Amino acid sequence: MNFDRLLPQILDLAALDKKALDAVAMATAKLSFYDWLVVSCAGSTEPLANILRDFIASEGGAAIATVTGETKKYPARAAALVNGAISHALDYDDTHFAYVGHPSVAIFPAALAAAEEVGASAGDVCQAFLLGAEASCRIGMVLGRRHYDA
Repeated sequence: MNFDRLLPQILDLAALDKKALDAVAMATAKLSFYDWLVVSCAGSTEPLANILRDFIASEGGAAIATVTGETKKYPARAAALVNGAISHALDYDDTHFAYVGHPSVAIFPAALAAAEEVGASAGDVCQAFLLGAEASCRIGMVLGRRHYDA
């Protein structure tokens, strides 16, 4: 891994202007969200979902964030953990083919939990997704497929 090459690519994300996220990018974010939500709903009935829900219910904390398939609220970090796991449970989640990664399963659960915690808007979640996906894909493209050889 070449951090000298990776770091400037990541830091360049800080220069992205939120206003530069055009309508096409926002539409893509919405489509990615719908895709993530469907696979998350499908994964919410898997045995893994019940195991994780039981685990986070025993952890305690401020109940503020949603877990797919639940009406009960959970702590934001716990909700992000469960939503990330269940949306990847069936392995139908999105793929970035340049590095064979699944960006949405990590980004949307974290962005949604954080949004519920701070009261952010749906537009903020879409922007967070786009920036997170950009960072994830840049890192993944630098790593390439080598992580499968580890």
